[in-house]
Amino acid sequence: MPAKVVEILSAEEIRRTINRLASQVIEKSGDLSQLAVLGIYTRGVSLAQLLANQIEVLEGVKVPVGALDITFYRD
Repeated sequence: MPAKVVEILSAEEIRRTINRLASQVIEKSGDLSQLAVLGIYTRGVSLAQLLANQIEVLEGVKVPVGALDITFYRD
């Protein structure tokens, strides 16, 4: 029997959350030219890319995105 899928956030709620996160990063960062966004493999990289894209939409500044692989550092 397949596992039951539970929706935590709708697509619209995710979009609003990303927008809110981007706005808060912009507000707190000051100089966006010094900003980079890092995501932890695997799902964190997608989130980092979405966040960087939204910052670019809001401010017109392309933010570099990087990825961290923590495989060897986990218990």
